[in-house]
Amino acid sequence: KTVITTVGTSLFTNYNKHSPNDIDDKIQDLEFLPYAKSNQWKGEIKVIKETIDEWIKEDSSAEIKSLLKIQDTQQSTLDVILLTTDTILSNIAAEIIKNYFVNNNNISIEDKIIVVEDLQVDDYNKFIKGRDNLVREIRGIIKREFNRDKGAKKAFTNIANNYIFSISGGYKMIIPIITIISQIYRMKYFYIFEKSDDLIENVLIPLGFDDFLLEKLYFSIDMLK
Repeated sequence: KTVITTVGTSLFTNYNKHSPNDIDDKIQDLEFLPYAKSNQWKGEIKVIKETIDEWIKEDSSAEIKSLLKIQDTQQSTLDVILLTTDTILSNIAAEIIKNYFVNNNNISIEDKIIVVEDLQVDDYNKFIKGRDNLVREIRGIIKREFNRDKGAKKAFTNIANNYIFSISGGYKMIIPIITIISQIYRMKYFYIFEKSDDLIENVLIPLGFDDFLLEKLYFSIDMLK
């Protein structure tokens, strides 16, 4: 199964509870910086990654905990795609999570970490662009099934059966967006509370779209544009 996982920064919050003031100053320096400035902070990023790599364990972050639980409940190997915010810290967290699963036979992280441009919470206008970019990135991933020439009906079935969202990490304000996408494509999504071992699965409601009807109406809709 393919798991689309949003990545937040709970890893650093949890580490600071374990070792306060250890690398806290470096984390604070990077807290609100955009991903584009990563090259200017290579030294700090290296220290943070090396320090947390030595400490990390299965309950260190919401993302790791969720993926392990999903793999256990689904009884399937997982191909994980990491989606990060447009921040340095989210991407450091993704790199650390990716490294954590290197030797795991059941969970493999795709090499390319997807940075969602403009997805941040410092600037509202940028966030709106980031929200739209998030939808585009998710649709780009799902589109793989439609590019396999199996027909739309089979593509939708494969998406519903084999694609999952893990939304325990990342901004909570993107949960409604992912909920709508998951309902339309009938995909499962999972959420786990930081201090809990209970994995919460979404409940599908009768919401969707008829792709065959849409195909019949395509030219009429295109004319109306």
